[in-house]
Amino acid sequence: MEPESAQRGFPRVESPSLLVDGTPRLLSELDSYRPLKLSPASGLAQAFDEACRVYYDRPCLGWRHPNGEFAFVSYARFHSDSRRLAQAFQRTLREGEKTWREGENVGICGHNCYEWFLCDFACLWAGLCTVPLSDQWDASVMQHVLSHAHVGAVFTTPAHEDSIRTAALAIGSVSHIVTMSLEISAGAQAEPSSVPFTCVSLTALLQSEERAAALPACPLRSPDAPHTILHSSGTTGMPKGIVYSDRLWLSNMVTYEGTLQIGFSYMPLAYITDRCVYFLNSSVYSSCTVHTLGH
Repeated sequence: MEPESAQRGFPRVESPSLLVDGTPRLLSELDSYRPLKLSPASGLAQAFDEACRVYYDRPCLGWRHPNGEFAFVSYARFHSDSRRLAQAFQRTLREGEKTWREGENVGICGHNCYEWFLCDFACLWAGLCTVPLSDQWDASVMQHVLSHAHVGAVFTTPAHEDSIRTAALAIGSVSHIVTMSLEISAGAQAEPSSVPFTCVSLTALLQSEERAAALPACPLRSPDAPHTILHSSGTTGMPKGIVYSDRLWLSNMVTYEGTLQIGFSYMPLAYITDRCVYFLNSSVYSSCTVHTLGH
């Protein structure tokens, strides 16, 4: 029997679909996605590792490609890509010509995009503390935060690469800069020998690694180990940094468990609201599908 809309002369509307890992999936499938009860985790890495495995076939993160197409990656694909990136990044830090010092942190600067999420999770798998950097900070503020927060490497989108390089040259303590875009070729970016940091593209790191199945187990870090350092906006002076431990972030994540089914990430990821509520709590741990709306 024809649907009522067709009987009234309205055109037939096919069930909308979304592209997940390159394969069309019915949007109506989202209605059946609900958070599942996960085992208590001893740390963030273990919690997210289980979540990605349990929700493996569900759409995780979506973004609009340069050709205008909006597509998603599954939890399995996101888990695989971020684990591969973690191992490649660790190897680059160990084997690069520039010196990476133990105890240094990793900055992330750029608009809301799949690559931002990918790099943050790669640092989690690698046991590294992240320092989100606001793309609204001027040169003096950026230099202050990089130095004060002991940032030794930075992931940056192409739009902010020049400002990050300028700040890195000014303070002299950043050893690695990764261009955070999957649209850039895998070739390493040549730099004069006088430049005190190594430059590489995100694509090069991902293509250099084996399949995620060959990666070692997630590292188990201390509950009191720093997970991230978030800063204030700096509107009333230099930004103030707050250290969030693995234990504290895990506690916040569980608090918001299961609150959202679909989310939109558009507020700056350098601050607590979007990164905590949408990014960690709802996106991965609670099987939420997040649309990244970069500005």
